Amino acid sequence: MSQVFFPSDNAISSLLLMFVAYGVGFVARPIGAIIFGYIGDLKGRKIALVYSLLGMSVCTAGCGLLPSYETIGVSASILFFILRILQGVCIGGEAQGGSTFIVEHFWNRSPASYGAFFATSNGFGALLATAVSLVFLTLNSEDEHIWRYPFIFGAIVGWIGIFIRRHVPETPIFKEFSANKNLSNPILSSIKDNKSGCIRAFFYFALISSVTQFGFTFVNIYLSTFVGFQKTTALAFACVGTLLAMSGVGCTGFFLKKFPNKLDSIIRFGSWSALIMAPFTMLLLDWGGTLPIMLALLFIAFFTGLLCGAAPYFIALQFKHANRYSGSALVNNLASGLIGGFFPTVGLFLLSKTHVIVLPGFYISGLSLLFLSVNWYLKKEILFDEKA
Repeated sequence: MSQVFFPSDNAISSLLLMFVAYGVGFVARPIGAIIFGYIGDLKGRKIALVYSLLGMSVCTAGCGLLPSYETIGVSASILFFILRILQGVCIGGEAQGGSTFIVEHFWNRSPASYGAFFATSNGFGALLATAVSLVFLTLNSEDEHIWRYPFIFGAIVGWIGIFIRRHVPETPIFKEFSANKNLSNPILSSIKDNKSGCIRAFFYFALISSVTQFGFTFVNIYLSTFVGFQKTTALAFACVGTLLAMSGVGCTGFFLKKFPNKLDSIIRFGSWSALIMAPFTMLLLDWGGTLPIMLALLFIAFFTGLLCGAAPYFIALQFKHANRYSGSALVNNLASGLIGGFFPTVGLFLLSKTHVIVLPGFYISGLSLLFLSVNWYLKKEILFDEKA
C-alpha cells in the first residue's frame, strides 16, 4: 500500500509515509473519545458503540475503494489521510467503550477476568486481519488490487458487529445511575474528579498501546523489511505471535478469576517483564532463525498477556461510573495517539538512522520504567468502586 498512495524510489521512505498516515489515525482518536465519550456517558454505552462502529465500517470500505496515486495523483494521498483521520475519530470511542461496556456488565461477577477475556478481542482482530492478508497474498500476490480486499472484508465484518450491538442490552450500571446524571461535560468532570487516576491510566495506556503495536505490527514489518523474510512468512510469524499473545491474555483472565486481589501484582510483574525482555526480543528477531524468532514471540506474548489482560478492570477502577466512558476513552486515545500509535514509525526511524537493533526494545523498556515510577508514586491513591 505504501507504493499505491506514496510512491517513491526509496521503499523505506514510502513505508515511513505510510506509517505516518497510520499514526495520524491515532492522533485523531482523542476527538472521537470526546464525541463518543459524551454520548456514552450521557446517552448510553450501547448507542455510542453502535455509531462508532458504523463510522468505522464506512471509512474502512472507503479505504478499500479509494483510487490510487497513479489514477488521481496526490489527491489519493490526501484522501487516504482524511479517511485515516475519520477512522481514528470513530475508533476513539470504540476500544475503551467496549471495555467499559463489558466490565460494567460483569461488575459484580469477576469483572477483572471478564475484562481480560474481552481484551483477547484485540488479538483476535489483529489475528483475523493478519490471516486475511496472508490468505489474499497466498492466493494471488501479483494482483495489483490485492490490498483492497481485506478492507472490504473488514467493512462487512463491521456491519455484522452493528447488527449484534443493536440487540444487546445496556449496562446495568448505566441504567441504574442514568436517572441521576446531571453532568454537562463528563470529560472535564473525569479530570476534576481524579487527576491522579488520569495520570496513572495515561502512562499505562502509553505502555500497553506500544506493546501491542510492537507485537501486532512492528514484528511483521521488521521481519520482512530488515531480516529479509518473504511477506507471507513474516505474516505467518505474526499470526503465531498473535495467537500466543491471546493465550497470554486469556491465562491472565483465568488467574484473575481465581485471585482477583492480585490485579496490582500482575500489573507490576508485567511491567518489569516488558522492561527486561523487550531489548532481548529485538536481538532474537534479528538473529533470524525459526527458534530465536519463536522465543522472541513467546517473550512478547508473556508481558503482553499480563499487561493487556489486567488493563480493562484496572482502568475502569480509575474513574467513576458517571464519566468512565469519556474519561477512560480520552486518556486511552491521548496515550495511543501521542505515544503508542507512532511506535512502528519511531522504531523504523531509529533502525534506519542508527542501525542499533535494540533501540525499539529500549523504547518499550523506558515506557515500562516510567509507568512503574508513576504507579509507585501514586500507590496511596484510592481507586473507585461503584459501592463507594
